[in-house]
Amino acid sequence: MGNFITQKGTNVKGILVGNPFCEEPSDNRPPKDSQKQLFAKELIESAERQDITVLLSTDLYKIVSHVLSGELPETEKRSLQERIFNGNGYVRLD
Repeated sequence: MGNFITQKGTNVKGILVGNPFCEEPSDNRPPKDSQKQLFAKELIESAERQDITVLLSTDLYKIVSHVLSGELPETEKRSLQERIFNGNGYVRLD
């Protein structure tokens, strides 16, 4: 982001896509009875300070699959796009 801003002289939206607990099935993230969060508190706090959206890769995959198969109406696509680009910190897409 810093390089883009320096080179282009314009702001840019940062998006971080992560896959925590990738060894677990997607419906068990975080693992049941775990006290651990999906993303470290420090990562979320830093993303919020820098206006970065943090997404789960499994959430993004589901949305992209629905878009490519034509299963999402335009209004829902726009709504998701707004949530991603206006998001700050961790954003769930489900």
